[in-house]
Amino acid sequence: MFASVIPAAGKGSRIGRCKAGLPFGVNGETLLSHLISVYLNSGVNNIFVITGNWKKETVAAARNFSSAVKFVNNDNPEMGMFSSVCKAVSLLDDDIKFFFVHPVDIPLVKEETILKMKDAMSNSKSGETWSAPKCNNKEGHPVLISTLLIPELLNWNGECGLRGFLSLRKDNKRIELVDDEGTIFDIDTWEDYLKINKNKNLG
Repeated sequence: MFASVIPAAGKGSRIGRCKAGLPFGVNGETLLSHLISVYLNSGVNNIFVITGNWKKETVAAARNFSSAVKFVNNDNPEMGMFSSVCKAVSLLDDDIKFFFVHPVDIPLVKEETILKMKDAMSNSKSGETWSAPKCNNKEGHPVLISTLLIPELLNWNGECGLRGFLSLRKDNKRIELVDDEGTIFDIDTWEDYLKINKNKNLG
């Protein structure tokens, strides 16, 4: 089985408000509710949303999906995204074999990308323990990680966060080529946000 960890504990200092709650599209969606729907539609039903700086606003941003996800609060969000990931993975059930890590400010990833990554890792015979999508020669998000790595991950000293942890495990990495520019587009500024509302499908 698969799970998804959605870190949404950051301050969003360059935007000045809760990123998870930013309106997305025309149907009352938010960045968070849209991302939750992508995973549910891709057959990933174990979804963990990590709250922090904007806890109340983040929970509200789940909209009608609030009962379909598990909210986990990071009491020390200033420690960075890696601390949020650790909070969630320590709670995964034993039947979970892989988990996605998908920051809330990367909302444009296609369902077909999630499905492709799931299928590839489920059927891998090469011993890969994690994978990342690649589009236009750039690696992006989300990453998909085997739960076999959880004990090592929880003992990681946190240097360079999740990126640092995974960078030492390139021999067991799978690159998934995708036609999905959403994997390499994140919302850091208001300009980025305005761009996605003009065109939700970059790919």
